[in-house]
Amino acid sequence: MSHAELVLRPDSVTAGGEMLDIMIRLPHYRSLPLSCLMDLEVTLDGVPADRDNLTFTIAGHSYKLADVADWHAREWFLQDPLIVHLPREGRSPGVVIDVEVAVTIRLPYVIIEPFGPLERRVVAHRPLTIGKAAA
Repeated sequence: MSHAELVLRPDSVTAGGEMLDIMIRLPHYRSLPLSCLMDLEVTLDGVPADRDNLTFTIAGHSYKLADVADWHAREWFLQDPLIVHLPREGRSPGVVIDVEVAVTIRLPYVIIEPFGPLERRVVAHRPLTIGKAAA
């Protein structure tokens, strides 16, 4: 399997309350500091999410995408999904939606001279059935 195939799993989307939660896995073979998340783009049914207001949770901590550059001490562990929270907008459990996620990460230990750390963009795209959030 490629890293793109691991980013979105068949059970990656759940609906609860007024929000959709989209679980995104780290597209790399080892954990990274959260500050290595350079960009995150989420598109549902062809409509891009507002990146300026994108919020997510990792290991019980909530963040805004714009703030992660400051989080050097927090890790995005392989076993912890990054959970993006988006308005549900009438989408219900059992409905199939088209999900595309683009994750750009910086690999601080791979230095490309004279440019600096390697940045890698991984795009995952697949139809997913909305599950019901756990109670």
